[in-house]
Amino acid sequence: MRAVLFTSLVIVAAASGAVDERADLRALQEATTTATTTPHPLRDMYENMMQWWCSKPDNGESVVCKRRQLVGLLRSSPEKKSETLDALKKLGAPPSGAVRAVQDEYCRVPENASTSVCKNHGLAEEGKKMAEWFCSQEGKEATLYCQRSKLMLKMRTIPPVKKRMKKRMQF
Repeated sequence: MRAVLFTSLVIVAAASGAVDERADLRALQEATTTATTTPHPLRDMYENMMQWWCSKPDNGESVVCKRRQLVGLLRSSPEKKSETLDALKKLGAPPSGAVRAVQDEYCRVPENASTSVCKNHGLAEEGKKMAEWFCSQEGKEATLYCQRSKLMLKMRTIPPVKKRMKKRMQF
């Protein structure tokens, strides 16, 4: 995303005649770098949740924690990018329910219930209950909404297939 933003700024600046020297390009690049490293509350809350989960003794070696470590390494050590990306590819995607299980446990703690991560999680759970209620009514199970809900529920329980993930993650 940073590259796209930087490229867009360069194109706009070049069109306006503002890019005459390398110093202008460096200033633009610095501006985009600081803009993309600003804090994002939801991302920070998600990171707090993952830190909480991964600090527990039994969870440190889970797929979601290993993935978190690698993504953190990718952000902090750009010089090791190719090695880290290879490790991420080997690790593969975590099972789709793994992060949801982390959220379930994290949001059960009363002081976490008011965070955006838990509010979003709660809305998703309410949506599931609403779909269950609606689709359980007579004649409603054939609607597209209920068919989609049933399919999405089935898809969330399927673990990722390693072969397919490897193909998709190749660059």
